[in-house]
Amino acid sequence: MAFQSGSGASQTIDGQMKALIERGMAVPDADFAARCLTHIGFHRLMEYSWPFQTEPNPDALFRRCASFDQVMTLYTFDQRFRSLLLEALSYVEISIRNQWSRQLVQTSVKGEYAHLDDGLFNPSYYRSNLQGLERNYNRFRGQEEPDFHSASIWELAPTMSFGRLSKWYSILSDRAARHSISVNYGINEKTFHSALKHLTLIRNTCAHHKRIWNLTLNTKLRIPLEMGGSRDTARAFNKDARGKIYNALVIIIHLMEVITPNGDWPERLCAFIESTAYRSIPHRAMGFPEGWREFAIWKRHMPWESGV
Repeated sequence: MAFQSGSGASQTIDGQMKALIERGMAVPDADFAARCLTHIGFHRLMEYSWPFQTEPNPDALFRRCASFDQVMTLYTFDQRFRSLLLEALSYVEISIRNQWSRQLVQTSVKGEYAHLDDGLFNPSYYRSNLQGLERNYNRFRGQEEPDFHSASIWELAPTMSFGRLSKWYSILSDRAARHSISVNYGINEKTFHSALKHLTLIRNTCAHHKRIWNLTLNTKLRIPLEMGGSRDTARAFNKDARGKIYNALVIIIHLMEVITPNGDWPERLCAFIESTAYRSIPHRAMGFPEGWREFAIWKRHMPWESGV
């Protein structure tokens, strides 16, 4: 939900606090609130206030017992949540870059210069993607006098953004080649393509410090019937909330189980979501369905007895 400026956005810090109080928000620590408004900003914080309002508009009254501290709890949750997501997506991005590069090298007669083999790609999009790859490479190399045309795919791949990687995967002409990449993650190529687009949007949202916890993403995730050869994981998806972050979390946990089987990211995610500090966060707004803790992919990582 996007907000316009609303009353208070152009006022002094004291004026902004007064406007919030007049709308019914409790401000128990004025110094703390002033510091937050100074360094975070009124408009940004108000994006986290809507769960505590009587209606979703910039000048709505706040519900009884609404507090500035509650808004800050939600803001802090979102900030830490974005950091967790970016951490996992860095692993995912590096892994998929490597799988994409390896598949092309094995497929093309040009070997490690497979990106120059236009026969592998959809001709309608190949040239623009190659030009984009060249721009990324030149920017990455900076003052080192880059020579794009002599660079191998192993040199180029690390300069690709997540979005660029998603596009290169999608323009592979041979469906079998796309499958040869996606099968490493136990996901069919159509679902994998959908996941890449979805995760690109999430990665960019997080990287630009935008609110993520309750967004409805424009790119809807394709829901698979099974992942990793099992229907148990696929049962965890919420088909009624395809644009919500919850379904992306199921995909990301699955990918992290494949990429870092001995890693602790899924456990840390679950501990974070279940933390007593964030028990007030409305999971339903994130797309979590009823009984989500009982699905296998969550249950095997949930700190049931940890007391976190």
